[in-house]
Amino acid sequence: MIINPIIRKISILSLLLPLATGIFLMGSWAQAETPSPASKNEESVNLTADRMLHLVEKNLVKAEGHVVVTYGARTIKADEIIVNTETGKGQAKGNVIMTAEQGTEFQAEKAQFNIKGEKGRLFKVAGKLGDLYHITGEEITKLSENHYTAKDATLTTCTGEIPDWQIDVAEA
Repeated sequence: MIINPIIRKISILSLLLPLATGIFLMGSWAQAETPSPASKNEESVNLTADRMLHLVEKNLVKAEGHVVVTYGARTIKADEIIVNTETGKGQAKGNVIMTAEQGTEFQAEKAQFNIKGEKGRLFKVAGKLGDLYHITGEEITKLSENHYTAKDATLTTCTGEIPDWQIDVAEA
């Protein structure tokens, strides 16, 4: 089913509600702001884009152009996003911006995420984790709520153009 490109804002709650148990973004997570009627543990997932395509047989939703996915206090913006409605796995490409509560915000070229598992990977990334940590890296992976790996990455709490200190790692 191709959705008319004139329609810029479409709620795809009915397409993604089965996935609505979490979404990957770096940082900590708040409780659901507004529980959906189906369950108190599920949040509505909303997707807006210039163009959307729902491939029912493949369980895929493809969105292009000014794509914004919101889920509670979390947001993913990108030029293109593809999400598997059955597994929760997705990929965002081009000008990726991921935000969450407590000041967490990352910019990346590409991101892989799992809405169900709150896991994922960012590529060529820069941003901040909460209000304290500034991070850059070629690849940052979230394995669980408080467990991350990083490749060719830096970490600092300094806010200046040239930090007073920073930790540089090839892999951690």
